[in-house]
Amino acid sequence: MIAQIEGKLVSLDSDKCLVQVGQVCYEVMLPGYAVSDLSGQIGNDIVLCTIEYYEGTPGGGNLIPRMVGFLTHGEKEFFSLYTSVKGMGIKKGLKSLTMPIARIADVIESGDEKMLTTLPAIGKRFAQLIIAELKGKLGEFAFS
Repeated sequence: MIAQIEGKLVSLDSDKCLVQVGQVCYEVMLPGYAVSDLSGQIGNDIVLCTIEYYEGTPGGGNLIPRMVGFLTHGEKEFFSLYTSVKGMGIKKGLKSLTMPIARIADVIESGDEKMLTTLPAIGKRFAQLIIAELKGKLGEFAFS
């Protein structure tokens, strides 16, 4: 498993980037807050903490390897907890992370359902589920 990638940021889109490591370019999916933080860094060396997963159905034979990048190891740990909520897949999780991790952790820890529903792909019932499953587990990631 590739746990970290270091190289030159070649391009940056709204949900992914290309990182050149030697002669190879890796496509890395990113949460929205990370795209904002990396804007203006094209051509610079960056380091991303990563997770890998396979998209598709094992029986269908169309498994596509994907890499997801985060700015810090803590953000990667948060994402693992965040996507442990039933119904929160990797793509949905990435799409919903439009504000910094510390802010989202703070919102969940304080039980602020209304603020959580402002995130893309998070409705009222899903916000309630996220709070029910994660409240009390995200203190180390929150602002405090």
